[in-house]
Amino acid sequence: MTDTFRPFRTCDELQPLADQYWRAHNWSQYLFTLANHERAAALLDLFHHVERPSRLWPLVNEVWSMSNCIIADESIWDEIWANAYRRDGTLRRCHRFIMRPVDRRIFDAFPETVTVYRGCNSFDAKGGYSWTLSKSVAESFAHRVSRVRGGPLIATASIPRWCLLAYFDERNEQEIVVDRHVLDGYGFEIEVECASPKQDEAEYYPGGLSELFRIIAGASIDVAQLANFLTHPVAAVLKVIATCSLDRIMTLSTDLERLTKARHILAQLVLIDRVYLPIFQRLEREIADLEAERGALDRARSLIQSHRAAG
Repeated sequence: MTDTFRPFRTCDELQPLADQYWRAHNWSQYLFTLANHERAAALLDLFHHVERPSRLWPLVNEVWSMSNCIIADESIWDEIWANAYRRDGTLRRCHRFIMRPVDRRIFDAFPETVTVYRGCNSFDAKGGYSWTLSKSVAESFAHRVSRVRGGPLIATASIPRWCLLAYFDERNEQEIVVDRHVLDGYGFEIEVECASPKQDEAEYYPGGLSELFRIIAGASIDVAQLANFLTHPVAAVLKVIATCSLDRIMTLSTDLERLTKARHILAQLVLIDRVYLPIFQRLEREIADLEAERGALDRARSLIQSHRAAG
């Protein structure tokens, strides 16, 4: 490692842990002490500096699957995915360890041409890394991103398997990672259509966890107790925690504040046991949605004020 290689800065509470994991070369735990929007850059920094970057590929899966917005970090992901290729343009064998064994078997069994779908909210967003084998998954994502702006669209493409970088199904999304530069460079045809009408919101956002996050945020119990509670069904967790924390929950002024506080607690839980990663991931997505909605509202209010001032 070079002298310029230093750990990224995180919040004061987690910085000692981040420094400890960095010194121990425990890169997985180190990355997850960082904020979501910093992990891709920190991962790329590892690729640039560690002596055996081939060992980092399992971490790519973890950071990728928990990223709130791949598009915002596309230039960083361009460099990370570039490490998957040898100089002759073929994929390095070590990159396969980005996938679980079960996903690698499915990836290896793909036919020569694969039909993939992508949910988006504008025609310009039809290209990118993240696609899926499931049209219904693409539709749910299209409706999700169109809550902020644009309209729900579905992009469809039939592409050769050599364009594919990975397959992930840990979240039951049948995600396909496509090399977006190959997709653009070879001019594969991408058809775009409007998504089907949105169905029941519960189909896309199963109930229970959102309320759980809000309650965790105001819970007057320590992390160890919370870890024990989370081994029970969601309904039981709600009942147990709510009895001791309802007053504190009501003092938190917004959903975003509640979820942000919950994220900090769950980050500590993840460091205790990785079993909580899926819950933490869901929480990060909900915070990103709320932040996007708040940003849209703030911009709209600013336009209204500007219009009034001009009038």
